[in-house]
Amino acid sequence: MAEVNSVEEYLSFLASEAPPGVDHWYRGHASEGWGLSASVFRTSARADNEIVLLKRFIQEARRHIDALPDQVWDWVFLAQHHHVPTRLLDWSEGPLVGLFFAAQDHLDIAGDDASARDGTVWILKPVAMNARLGFQYTGRDLPMFDLSPELEDYNPFTGTEHKKPPVAALAARNFQRISAQWGTFTVCNVDEPLHLLPEPDDYLTSVTVPMASKAAIRQQLAQLGLEDRTIYPDLFRLGQRLTEVFT
Repeated sequence: MAEVNSVEEYLSFLASEAPPGVDHWYRGHASEGWGLSASVFRTSARADNEIVLLKRFIQEARRHIDALPDQVWDWVFLAQHHHVPTRLLDWSEGPLVGLFFAAQDHLDIAGDDASARDGTVWILKPVAMNARLGFQYTGRDLPMFDLSPELEDYNPFTGTEHKKPPVAALAARNFQRISAQWGTFTVCNVDEPLHLLPEPDDYLTSVTVPMASKAAIRQQLAQLGLEDRTIYPDLFRLGQRLTEVFT
């Protein structure tokens, strides 16, 4: 697997692996050992309680939100970005956003001493994946949540029991975090990690971000304006960043 040790090396890698004219999405993992599985399917307890988790989130989140979502999928997006396990997997149309997440320090896991690990940027060709998995759209077209009827089969509340392959789809960027991260999604209604699907080389590639290079890459990205307060546009991150800079 290729590796990059700076933003410059990363952009050079993308020049050959993600050329213009073909849509590419990016997802950064702080640990190279993480797979491409939606968070709700990572344990049986989560999968068994998917609806419970979403209902409880909606029940409690209402009092914290000024403008309530009026679409079911918007509630799912909101839950996803507040650490509720869902059937969504986040991607970004911004290549540097993917690098930002891959360059983060891996968090300690209870009982695991190897907390410092290489990261990975996964690069997805969404149009190619959809075509390979049997979804036929014209040219570079992609389905869109709340506009494309076929995505209702994936709705956690009203979708069918028929298990369909993952699909790459667009979402309206109605929330600050989705907009800041140039967010897009893959969605599934069964546990099928993308990298384990048939012939993933047709639509997936990846690059390693070595542990030893993460800090330097984070500094380079900050100089380019990609840091916590821009990736997570909220007052907590702003205050955190100001404290880091001025104290």
